Parts: sequence; C-alpha cells; structure tokens
Amino acid sequence: MPLTADALVDTAQPLCGPGRWWRVAPFAAIAAAAIGFAAIVPDVSVVAVAVAGALVVAIVAATALPWHRWPPVAQGVPPLGYYAVAMLLQYATGGYERFYFLSALPVIWYSLFHSRRAMLVNLALLAAVLALPPVTAPEVFPPPAWATAFITFALSTLGGLAGQHLVNRTRRAAAATAEALDRARAAERRFAGVLAAATAQMIVSIDTEGRFTVFNQGAERLLGYTAEEVVGRATVDLIHVPDELRAMARRFGRESFLDLLRWASPKMPVLTEEWTLVRKDGSRVPVAMSITPLLEHGEVKG
Repeated sequence: MPLTADALVDTAQPLCGPGRWWRVAPFAAIAAAAIGFAAIVPDVSVVAVAVAGALVVAIVAATALPWHRWPPVAQGVPPLGYYAVAMLLQYATGGYERFYFLSALPVIWYSLFHSRRAMLVNLALLAAVLALPPVTAPEVFPPPAWATAFITFALSTLGGLAGQHLVNRTRRAAAATAEALDRARAAERRFAGVLAAATAQMIVSIDTEGRFTVFNQGAERLLGYTAEEVVGRATVDLIHVPDELRAMARRFGRESFLDLLRWASPKMPVLTEEWTLVRKDGSRVPVAMSITPLLEHGEVKG
C-alpha cells in the first residue's frame, strides 16, 4: 500500500495505521547510531551495549502490536524504553555523558503525538532518569554529571513544550483549513444544484479573459452548445454579436469588451440589457440578460 502524507501525519493513534513504521523509524535510527558509536568506545561493556541493542529492537517490534485495542495513551509506553537505552549506554561506556541526548527521544515523541498532561508526566520521568545515574553510581558519574543532567533536562523541557505548542497550533490551523474547505465544497455543491435545477433560465459566467466558467442546462437548451464544448475553451464572442459587445464597452469608455472586463469595478451596477445571442446553428435569438460582476475577496473575477 503506498504511504500518503495524510497517513504519515495522522497522529491520533501514532502506533496504528500505515504510517506507524515511518514514525518510529527516525527514533530507532538515532538510537542505533548511538549504539554503534558506543561499541567503539574504549573499555566498553559489550554486554550492556548488546542489551541496549536488543531493547531498541524490542521497542521497534512493539509497533506491530494491536495498539488500536488499547487506549491511545498506552502508545506512549514503547518510546520510554529509550530512557533505559540511554542509561545502559552511559553505564556501558563508564559514564560517557554524550549519551544523555538519547533521553530527548521520548520527549520528542510526546511533543509530536501526545497531550500536554502526558508530556508533563514524561518530563517528570525524565528528571528521575537523569538523576538516577549520579545518585546510584557517584563513582562513575562525578559531580559535573549533575550539570550535564540539568542542562539536558532544561533543553528537553524547553524544546518539548515549545515543539508541542507548535505542533498543536499547526494541527488547529490544518483543522480550520479543512473545515473551510468543507464549507466551500458544500457551497459549491449547492450552487451546482441551483444551476442544474435552473433549466428554464440561461446562467453563464465568464472570467476576466472572456472565457466561460459556467454554462448551465438552460444555456445549453437555448444555444445548442454543451458545457463541455465551451467551459474553459470558448470566449464570450462565441455567442454574442461583436457590434453589441463593442457598443457595451464604449458606453463605459473602453475600446473593447475584453478591456471592459479587465477594468470592471466591484461597484459596477447590475445591468439588464437586450442582447442578440448567436446559437450553434447560426440562428439568432433576442434575450433580456442581466450582467453582474463576480467578486472574490473584493476583486472582480468575471
């Protein structure tokens, strides 16, 4: 199944759906790179590094579990395993402080996929994880480790809360955009329904280049053209007598009807005129037709 962007960013259930493997992959890749780096540190504990590697594999494999059967908050449990990976690598390398950065992985996960309350609980757990090594093994983690732990916690907290704020704001904006699009589509469907029902009235619209954008069934019945023949293809010259178009333009001081369309003002009044239209078979038919500007965000669009 091809992965769509929508599937990747649908995070209501981060460990469910076709995008779940893509969500966990970056986290696992960072942890795997850290394990590879730890393996080349002198006097490393091979056993601890192997356990850390096995734990990363278990975290990734947990993605295959039926998470949809359990509450969404449960999907925040596997990433917490990266705290254990960070501690194992620190012990394995004799207190190599650079592995503190792995403690940020669960924070990033929670900032992307979980609530603010869950994030705060996670940060409390992070504080405990960072404090545990210096407390339980002071000979391995001397006093400077406290400074590193504090800086790691401060940066993780700032980045996690700020990231979560940005993610939530982006989601709200996306939801508002989707809602606006739904309303626009609903209005478009209603308008299409009105056009389809108005079979006894000719309704056409043109853009500022004179091309047809709407040609309803009433226009098809009166003039003999189909909407497929004219919409987006033909211009207003197809059905109008050229002299009448020029006369209309000159009334407003313009050289041509196309020039009039480009010049038209939003305040231009509705005009009801007698026109002679040309049918597809070449015959002519007199009609009374009202012309009104089409506005979009205050600008004339046709």
